[in-house]
Amino acid sequence: MIRLRKSLNSDEARNWLNNNRGGHRFYFGRYTGKTDTSGLKTDSRKQANRIKKDEHITAWKAAKEAHAQAPERGLIYHVTNMEPDTAELWDRWTMQETPPDILITNYSMLNIMLFRKQEKTIFQQTRQWLDEDENNIFHLVIDEMHTYRGTAGTEVAYLLRLLLDKLGRHPNHKQIQFLASSASMQENEKTEEYLTSFFGVEKTTTPKNSDYSPIHPTHP
Repeated sequence: MIRLRKSLNSDEARNWLNNNRGGHRFYFGRYTGKTDTSGLKTDSRKQANRIKKDEHITAWKAAKEAHAQAPERGLIYHVTNMEPDTAELWDRWTMQETPPDILITNYSMLNIMLFRKQEKTIFQQTRQWLDEDENNIFHLVIDEMHTYRGTAGTEVAYLLRLLLDKLGRHPNHKQIQFLASSASMQENEKTEEYLTSFFGVEKTTTPKNSDYSPIHPTHP
């Protein structure tokens, strides 16, 4: 989150986007069990959401003051930017209504999201975006790829297949791009076998009507 805030939501980044991209933003948000505010939009939950927003604003103001005193510490990137032109979405309801360009989550939360009506709009809007233009690419990024092994790895692999099915796509679809990072996986046949099996992609044969190319491990 700190790296995303620096690269997409710093004053320098927003100024560059204002001057070169007409004010366009690359919106991002973290959607986990700790993300505010859970539940339906009842009066009590709306009040809870307003309280949480005030807390975020207070934390942001304090971070700005600390940053002015010691900018080298980068404390301003440790909290959510609450400026009017911010690129970071801080609450669930906003991300449900307008899904961000980059959504960070974990497999436990993704599993819940796939089967709950509150998050249905996130997948519907993403699928609509893919349907609008065949040049739109959905990037699925997995960090610490080497940790997804055994029974737990199999469960996550099937969870990702459910995600793609929700988007009306399959692993070899030309609109799907997998990215995986790991500091311990080597570029060899064993790794390629593991990656293609995990993501369910073809190993060497190029499917018909697809721009697919063989997947290779990435290194940080």
